[in-house]
Amino acid sequence: MNDLRGFFLMLCRYERQRAVELVAPWQPREVSRVTRAFRNAAAKCRFGTLRIPSRTSPPALGNRVAESFTQSINRRLRGYAIQHLAGNGYPDKSLLKRSSPLSCAMEIKAKGKWDPENWHRCVLASCSRKLRRHFPRAAPCHLLVTVIYHRKFNTVRLKNLRLDFLAPESLVETRLESSVSQYHLSRGKHPYRILRIT
Repeated sequence: MNDLRGFFLMLCRYERQRAVELVAPWQPREVSRVTRAFRNAAAKCRFGTLRIPSRTSPPALGNRVAESFTQSINRRLRGYAIQHLAGNGYPDKSLLKRSSPLSCAMEIKAKGKWDPENWHRCVLASCSRKLRRHFPRAAPCHLLVTVIYHRKFNTVRLKNLRLDFLAPESLVETRLESSVSQYHLSRGKHPYRILRIT
């Protein structure tokens, strides 16, 4: 067990890179602004029902739901924009603030339910190359978005949205990569918000 800041510093040493800060704390005012932007965008989106092939595997379904959600919410976000970051590794996306140079590392996951006792690992990062390349000037804040959905036969409906504003002291499991679980996120000391989107 480690915290996110400690993991990234350990990763720099392992990769023989100069030790730099790769995670910044969120300011409470920015947490409120991001939450409001997502809440307002979700209220304006008509997510509807997503139809899926019956033999879609859980990982493929999660990716499909996350991508569909991202496309829909991004059209309605005001003051922010979700940008895809090319290349393998963490993070998949960044959240850009339109009125300033602020951007944060962002990951979007989709799950069939939220269970605060679930220890299933959700891998965040196994190397720092992409993070250092896309955020060279200053340590970014980190946002983990979890879309909670309900599947019934060949259809999926989105239910809730959990925003975890990860902090330098957020707990992560460390093996060959850092990972989080619903159990650890539920007990974390970082700010989080849960938004209804149905």
